[in-house]
Amino acid sequence: MTVPRLVVEFCGLPGAGKTLLAEQTCIALRERGVAAEIADRPISAAVPKVARVRRRAGLAGGRLVRHPADTFGALRSVARTRPSLRDGAALLLQWLAVEGLAAAPNDDSFRLLEEGVVQTAWSLVLRAGPDALVGLQELVAEGTVSRRLIVLVDVPVELAVDRLRARASLHSRTQLLSPAEQRAELEVGSRLMRVLLDASPAPVLTIRNDGTSAPETLGAQIAEGVLQAR
Repeated sequence: MTVPRLVVEFCGLPGAGKTLLAEQTCIALRERGVAAEIADRPISAAVPKVARVRRRAGLAGGRLVRHPADTFGALRSVARTRPSLRDGAALLLQWLAVEGLAAAPNDDSFRLLEEGVVQTAWSLVLRAGPDALVGLQELVAEGTVSRRLIVLVDVPVELAVDRLRARASLHSRTQLLSPAEQRAELEVGSRLMRVLLDASPAPVLTIRNDGTSAPETLGAQIAEGVLQAR
């Protein structure tokens, strides 16, 4: 079965289940005879920091060499957020790495991103505040890979808090907050996510992950949505 390649970018609150549903979607696509991979797994938070940063830098460097104009546009948008030097560098590096992963030619496999441009922008605006929103909206709108589908993993805030409290690993800054602070931050984060998604030219598939459906079922639903969007 041959289909045009599509980039599938997952986003959602911490605790929404993005990683699990990306895995289940990948399985479901392969079961339907479609080549699929989680392309950003080598640069995810689960990878040791030194290896992760080295791989991101390599991808970003390649993107810069091949698409300097796109890089300049992204840099301009990042500058408008007025981030700290650390946050600004991290955001630009992640944007370039994700775009490099999405656009890299190899085959017709579907590329799934656990943390794409929208999720990266969301993480920064949550830290930097609403003043950073305009620049981040621009960055989301400037995604250079046109064949992209965004999957919003929607979850009730209370359930996201419960899942974060039960999580053993510390991949999210939100986990360091108290339950009340987590709740308040995720309420704001839910609204900010919608604003960023409105800035994206890519279609958005919303999947409710409130515990009433098995991950395998949701993965199959996303896979069907992906195939319809191809």
